[in-house]
Amino acid sequence: MKRISHFIITLALTAAVLLTVAPRSAMAASASVSGESTVRPGQSVTLTLSVDSSIMGLEGTFTCGSGLTLTNYDKFNSGWNMEFFPNASGGYNFIVYGSSPDSNRILSVTLKASDSLGVNTSLTAAFTNLVASDGSDIPLSSVTWSGTTGAALRNDAKLYGITCTNATLSPAFNSDVFTYTATVPYTTEKLEGLDYFRNNNGSKVSVSGNTLAVGENTITFKVVSEDGSRTNYYKLIITRQADPNYKKSDDATLSALGLSVGDLTPAFDPAVTDYAAYVPFETKSLTVSATAASSKAAGVTGAGEVTLSEADETALTVTCTAEDGVSRQSYTVHVVRMPAYEGMLPTIILGDEPPECTCGAAEGQAHAQDCPLYVAPQEPVQKPGTWTLPAKVKLPLIGGVSLLAVAAILGVLLLIVVFLLGYLLGQPKAEEYDDYDDDPGGDEPEEAPAPQPKAAPVIQPEGRKAAPQSVDPAEPVAFRAENLEVPRRRKMVLKFRDDQAEEIPPEAPAKAKDVPVSPPTQPDEHDLERMSLDELLRDIKNM
Repeated sequence: MKRISHFIITLALTAAVLLTVAPRSAMAASASVSGESTVRPGQSVTLTLSVDSSIMGLEGTFTCGSGLTLTNYDKFNSGWNMEFFPNASGGYNFIVYGSSPDSNRILSVTLKASDSLGVNTSLTAAFTNLVASDGSDIPLSSVTWSGTTGAALRNDAKLYGITCTNATLSPAFNSDVFTYTATVPYTTEKLEGLDYFRNNNGSKVSVSGNTLAVGENTITFKVVSEDGSRTNYYKLIITRQADPNYKKSDDATLSALGLSVGDLTPAFDPAVTDYAAYVPFETKSLTVSATAASSKAAGVTGAGEVTLSEADETALTVTCTAEDGVSRQSYTVHVVRMPAYEGMLPTIILGDEPPECTCGAAEGQAHAQDCPLYVAPQEPVQKPGTWTLPAKVKLPLIGGVSLLAVAAILGVLLLIVVFLLGYLLGQPKAEEYDDYDDDPGGDEPEEAPAPQPKAAPVIQPEGRKAAPQSVDPAEPVAFRAENLEVPRRRKMVLKFRDDQAEEIPPEAPAKAKDVPVSPPTQPDEHDLERMSLDELLRDIKNM
């Protein structure tokens, strides 16, 4: 088995080598040439050489007959190389080669027919000795182009008629007259039935513009001769009348005004008609630019390049005329040339001469108010970093007020504010609570009751009961308030309630002889704790 396998492999390799080195037969290929068959005297024709198979190169010879001249040649496959050179027999040898051609077209030649050739003259050109290559040489058959001359191109670029149905041209049409006019009413928006007629049908005609606006319109016929050597223009100037109900604008203002050198002072404003401009001494001329505010304005004069006079000042006037042709507005620019610099800054005085004194004030004295040189007194200027107290201040809705009056007003306001605060702080509170009243076992320590004086008489308030006390009849009774010992309570509760307030009329003081004397008793501590401060004070007062 192994021997059979080796034999088959060896046989296959041998066959492959024999096929490689064996000569191959050339593939079938043919060439062709294409181009216009009719050439006018003085015109050119381009011939294209093609091969119907994919090749890697082509060489051959090109010749052309009498009456034709080679003017150009080129290759079609961009990646190929080409050599084209004359030979000894009056023709041209060429070689074109490369790989992966873009198309089957190989090369092109351009031939020009002589101007002296007559009509129907025979013309020929041939590609001979063609040999193509695809790895081996492939001879190709020769190819030939044949043509004839046609009639010479005419150089006539004229018309023999122009017509339209809704306008009458003036003057009557003539091939040698190139401008015509007509007037149409406002209702005509374009020329109807507009047509033209050529002297030579080979010439080319183009028409521009047939939409009519109010005013002047131009319609142009461009005529180019057949041979391209001549061009004529026929113009129709059509005036469309204005709308009879239209009122022309009277706006004669400018929307812009400027100089090529220097700036206007003040800045341009259509309502301002007088300006000044300062230019260097070396300025000899400048350009004035102006634009009308209305696009329908009749025109602007005075703009453009202007030469300055030798004087220090040159007045330039720019005038705008409105659409109505009547309204006009002029703008004046005073161009002032600065004095020549001579080592020091010049003093420039503009306008009229300064006024003279009419009040007869001596130097250093103030001028009278009716004098042209009178200067109103100026308030002193505060120096930086200092501060002075002003004599007057300006208040809203009042105006200027002296500083002293302002201080007095502020003082009165301050007193009123202090009085109101004192009044508000002196008002009693609605309720005042003791933190210890609701808590009998509070943190405030109980005070030991003071020793009670002996034989101290007590006057019991009305409606109150006193606990019986022992009285020594041998000891005299001292009727004094200070002998009354009131147990001290921790804190009292003061309540002011409008709905529970009750006015207790003071009791009439009793005469000494009418005052009942009771034996000294010890007040009930619980009763005293339930008494209000007013009741307690009243009881003490009545003692």
